[in-house]
Amino acid sequence: MASETSPPPMAWRYCGNQVKLWREQAGVSREQLADEAGYGCETVRSMELGRRRPTIRLLQVADQMCGAGGKLTAADAFLKPERFPSYSQDFMRYEAEAIAVCSYQAQYVPGLLQTEEYMRALLASRWPPLGEETIEERVAARLDRQSLMDAQTRSFSFVVEEGALRRAWGGVDSRLRQLRQLVEVGPDAM
Repeated sequence: MASETSPPPMAWRYCGNQVKLWREQAGVSREQLADEAGYGCETVRSMELGRRRPTIRLLQVADQMCGAGGKLTAADAFLKPERFPSYSQDFMRYEAEAIAVCSYQAQYVPGLLQTEEYMRALLASRWPPLGEETIEERVAARLDRQSLMDAQTRSFSFVVEEGALRRAWGGVDSRLRQLRQLVEVGPDAM
């Protein structure tokens, strides 16, 4: 799957910056915070820069070590993963409003036709890897998107190249279930 080129969520960057500011104000080194939280120094640096989602463990330890009084752990509620990557959010909005959806796919089965197993395998193959919470959120979002197929007022057309059908994301059994799914929705969607 193509790498995600959009920047990390703003909440990650803001929270990481707050951890860094609190840490520096308290005179705590990055190494001390990393040791206490049980992470490598580079991992903590990535969280402070917002490249990685700051974990609840890091927030709790930083909150305690820096005397933030719960201000850092409170950020955890705002660090939940996005349902869709930022670069596809406009597309999802337009797709939900469309009366006709046409899709051509050379490498993957379109999201509206994917089985849950196929979705998980695709999302788990991302580089850099997605966290389990992000995968769960995105699988749920794709499954929710499939409700668009139930609307009788919409027209759907899918062209999927043979190569996409031959790729066994999640293994051979997963591929067979995906092909069965396509046969089931085929008369209605294709």
